[in-house]
Amino acid sequence: MRNYVRSIVALLAFCLSSGLAEAENKTFENPMVGTNRLDWCSDWGKGCGADAATAWCKTNAYDHSVNVQQAPDIGASAPTKLIATGEVCDQSYCDGFASITCATAELPVAAAPPTPESPAADVDVPAAAPVVAETSSEFFKNPTHEDVRLNWCFEGDGGCGKKAAEAWCAQQGFSGAKDFKYVSAVKPTIQIGTGKTNKKASKAFSRVTCVK
Repeated sequence: MRNYVRSIVALLAFCLSSGLAEAENKTFENPMVGTNRLDWCSDWGKGCGADAATAWCKTNAYDHSVNVQQAPDIGASAPTKLIATGEVCDQSYCDGFASITCATAELPVAAAPPTPESPAADVDVPAAAPVVAETSSEFFKNPTHEDVRLNWCFEGDGGCGKKAAEAWCAQQGFSGAKDFKYVSAVKPTIQIGTGKTNKKASKAFSRVTCVK
């Protein structure tokens, strides 16, 4: 009998010393901020995806997000709200969330810290890996060139989208563009490749994200 009790106590001690408190997860479909859908970014072009989701989870008594699904281009039919500023985005290019899975923190159960062992004198201790900074980027809404909305095409009907965006980002001191969208029926617009102004309604960039 004593051996049985000792075995149970030993098993409980092992679980407490090595286990983690189980996290509680919950998935929310089409998360809202008030009467609006939650925007994909916390602020304009900043804190997008997991950051915005975690901020939303914290307002609902959770600690962080563990999974997110995007709902792209929903702003025109379902305006989105930026959780950091409270601003509303009601354009077709505004993205939101289809779902967010929130979780409570996985907290380690208290246990006695192990006694550190000194490395042997003849063992080489590897140096810490250098920290590599993430590539920085900057979001621009309704970009302009010479105070005129930037045309979707570089020149004429050519170089539309990527080429025009990268040329504009280069003028701002960036190395390229990673995300860009257009809106129709804008006038006037200017083509960055020729500097010509188009006074007729045409496509213009609604947003550009430049990268260094």
